[in-house]
Amino acid sequence: MVCQAIAQDSLLLRDYSYIKQQDVWLMQPGSAALTRFAAASIVEAEASLTKGNGSFVDYYQSSNTLEGDVHIESIYRLNARTVFFGAIQYNNWSGRNMTGSAFIDPTRKPFNLTEDSLTNAGKKHRDTYRLTGGFGVDVYQGISLGARIDYTSANYAKYKDLRHKNKLMDLSVTAGVYAPVTVWLNVGADYNYHRNTESLEFATYGKSEKVYKTLIDYGTFMGSVEQFGNEGYTDKTREMPLFEDAHGCSAQIEVLPMSGLSIFGSITFSHGTGYYGRKSPFTITYTNHKRDIVKATATIAHQLSSTSKHRLDFSFAQEKLNNKAETFRALTNQNGANYYEYYDPTETGDKRWRDLNIGYTLYWDINGELPTWTVNANYHWMQRQQQAYLFPYYRQQQLSYNALELRCMRNFVCQKGVWTVSVNGGFQKGSGEPFKDGTFVNPSSKQAAPATMDAFLWQEYQYLTAAQYNIGLGVKYAFIFPGTRLKTHCSVSVDHRKANELFSEYGGKRHTTYGIAIGCTF
Repeated sequence: MVCQAIAQDSLLLRDYSYIKQQDVWLMQPGSAALTRFAAASIVEAEASLTKGNGSFVDYYQSSNTLEGDVHIESIYRLNARTVFFGAIQYNNWSGRNMTGSAFIDPTRKPFNLTEDSLTNAGKKHRDTYRLTGGFGVDVYQGISLGARIDYTSANYAKYKDLRHKNKLMDLSVTAGVYAPVTVWLNVGADYNYHRNTESLEFATYGKSEKVYKTLIDYGTFMGSVEQFGNEGYTDKTREMPLFEDAHGCSAQIEVLPMSGLSIFGSITFSHGTGYYGRKSPFTITYTNHKRDIVKATATIAHQLSSTSKHRLDFSFAQEKLNNKAETFRALTNQNGANYYEYYDPTETGDKRWRDLNIGYTLYWDINGELPTWTVNANYHWMQRQQQAYLFPYYRQQQLSYNALELRCMRNFVCQKGVWTVSVNGGFQKGSGEPFKDGTFVNPSSKQAAPATMDAFLWQEYQYLTAAQYNIGLGVKYAFIFPGTRLKTHCSVSVDHRKANELFSEYGGKRHTTYGIAIGCTF
């Protein structure tokens, strides 16, 4: 496709993602450095619909999904000293034939609640609402203060017994400072508070004699089985929250050794604690957990000329999560009310993750604020270690995977519009044993072995470690809507993922997603 004519409207030569990503400071979680925003104010709105089919999915995901999404995002300069950032999003998601976990996303939970059978698969639905707002203010000669709030609320439900209803609240508040120390040195610092609560309520429809059981998964699908009733983790008489709050801090530094060259680095620390149950003398707290995260990032950005930019990104994160089950007994006070007395908790799980990302991005032949070529290559290494305990038994797992992804996007600028063609492809391969069981001491004849869920174990193992490739293609057309100042766009895309090996009967080898979207920029 070749367009000889030059775009007559400069709005066609604006790309929101490029404008947002051309300054590494604008991609940080804090907002103090928003004052560096040098472009004209910009708003992007989009509505999209995505259909997914195929059984190559993780154990808690669906092979048949439909997702609708509407969002609007903006960076707005109020005056010479103040810049605002805001975003609103609504996401509507439905999945069929689902079992797996009762949590919305169980991947980094302290424990898991999974069905112990594959026979109760049903439809699940989720509504998610997100609101983000932030500002940066230049208070004195470039020294800026800023704050940002990210709020997410979600409702999630399964429509077949054993049913569950989830309510999610996720809140992140960040406050920080940015300071240009010299012409070649900039620094920043942030404080972050994060709170997450996911409440679960279990139920059955009408009266049923069928017995439903849930695996209390301490890690690698090993733990204890609980029958649905009036007590325990799946107590039908109470809404049970999994709560966590965390405090974190980060520091950033940027060195400018020569014109057009930026070397940026940041380090982040976070410590969180939480529990499952109700914190009250008359209700039960079932577990307590703690989480520690350390993350370091580095970015080298080089602008060769006014029409080309290179960026090299590095990040490494380490996360530790430890979970303990409370030991308690029920007592009755002098007024006849039940209360609970707690003893030393027992460790049930220890989980650790390491993530390494290396990415390279090239913007070539930049026309206004629209690169003709955008090339992105990314390498991701993940290692996960899990140990689950139910004395005297234990189960260990250590697995990792390496993933390579390449994406190329080409913009064709015409007189009345812009065509964008994107192609992406990738490969992933993992390693490690699915599990290793053992005992600390020889169990007695009265001690039963822990419950397990092999179907989910092997489906997750297949999804993470099987040799697999993905390919995708997208086409977008943008134009100025007649009689307005809106850069309107519409797009279609398709992505296909295929596993080259199958380890078990659970799960499949293919998954394809189809997407359409319409939106505008102004």
